[in-house]
Amino acid sequence: MFKRVILEDWAGMIPIISFVCMFGVFLGATIFTLLKSKSSVKHLSHLPLDEDSNDEN
Repeated sequence: MFKRVILEDWAGMIPIISFVCMFGVFLGATIFTLLKSKSSVKHLSHLPLDEDSNDEN
């Protein structure tokens, strides 16, 4: 009987643990993005439009 109670409690904790993990990843990505330097963001935003790339087509 006690094994069933412990397993049921653990099954209820899995969604909470996964939510906390995903929230941590989202929060880390948000902080990393907000702390990037302006010159790095400008360089990365113009990268796809840069004509100096070596096209091998």
